[in-house]
Amino acid sequence: MSKPKVAFYWCASCGGCEETVLDLAEGVLDVVNAVDIVFWPVAMDFKESDVQAMEDGSIAVAFINGAICNSHQRHMAELLRRKAQTVVAFGDVSGKGAAAALYGSLMSGLLRTLAPRRRRPAELMRALNDALIERKVEARYVTLCVLLWDPATLQIVMANAGALPPMICRGGEILKIRVEGVPLGLLDAREYEEVPFQAVPGDAIVLYSDGITDHMNAAGHDYGRGRLAQVVRAHSRKPAVELTAAIFDDLDKFSTIAFDDQTVFVMKVK
Repeated sequence: MSKPKVAFYWCASCGGCEETVLDLAEGVLDVVNAVDIVFWPVAMDFKESDVQAMEDGSIAVAFINGAICNSHQRHMAELLRRKAQTVVAFGDVSGKGAAAALYGSLMSGLLRTLAPRRRRPAELMRALNDALIERKVEARYVTLCVLLWDPATLQIVMANAGALPPMICRGGEILKIRVEGVPLGLLDAREYEEVPFQAVPGDAIVLYSDGITDHMNAAGHDYGRGRLAQVVRAHSRKPAVELTAAIFDDLDKFSTIAFDDQTVFVMKVK
């Protein structure tokens, strides 16, 4: 099995990220044994032409640090974005208030630590679940949906741990996607399945929290997945930012009082 390809690019920053890697000293050998560093101009003799020659989506992870402050840095960031795969993680924690926020912070830290070393969504889910079980907090768990996006093939590989499945609209119709799994942090030694999905240009992919579908009006009625689907179908051909705005506009028409957090993440396939 080939090693995952990794790229580093330094924009306008202090250089601390590069120093952190170099400070590993001989430990950096463990890094290069685990991954194939295909671009790191601050430390190795790589050229832009080397990246140009790579296939789109062939880099597992591209680390870009610092602010983009000139046209060349923007060009390199866009180039690396095209050459790298993308992992999208969308989730929620049980409960509300300070305790839930702290548990969410723990989950965020684990995700940032574990995701770069695990290429597959199911593998990442298992690692996150194991880490939460080791730090088990009673009555706390995480729902999470992880999507691995390959821009070269337009394929998405999904794994789910109790989260709402993505709503995918193609040509004005909602596609039925079945991807399930046990929430993270509840049960030990869980396995998670991966579901591939072949996207096509024009697809609208909507991730949303239960605060959207559970949104309640004065009459006590839920907003529901059905009404959300109507809005997505009606605006699916618009840019992602306009589709997102349309969803929140309709939520406000239904009720302006929110009882839970409301999060929407929209991707349009080009």
